[in-house]
Amino acid sequence: MHFRRRGKNVQIVRSQPADETGKAVSTPIGSANLATGEIKEKAAALTPAETQEVKAWIARHQAIEAQKREVEYRTLADTLSEMVTWMRDADPKLLGEHADEVHKALGRVRKALDKKTGQEKGGQDQGGGIRKRKSAVAA
Repeated sequence: MHFRRRGKNVQIVRSQPADETGKAVSTPIGSANLATGEIKEKAAALTPAETQEVKAWIARHQAIEAQKREVEYRTLADTLSEMVTWMRDADPKLLGEHADEVHKALGRVRKALDKKTGQEKGGQDQGGGIRKRKSAVAA
């Protein structure tokens, strides 16, 4: 059995020998949602062992994706710094074409980061894009 990623889903494929040639033939037998791990009803023909294999594959996939996102977050500041350097010599027309999208994306990042880190809502910019944090209460 093998798996084919298809956007937010994974196609479950079983390889079986063809009757006339004996060569392996790949037959899709169902799909599953990568985010939820839900196996679609069409895949009900899976054996218990195959179901376990699918669930294990999805769990590994989810763990790898989570690690990728963490690496992306950990390197985001460096990536943005590199972009600032690149932008100094970039074509202003190119920058203008994408400026709205970039501003919106950076706004979403700031909003999500503020929410998760407990930063003050609407806190004042302290230069360099750094906002004041809520003062910690002494224990």
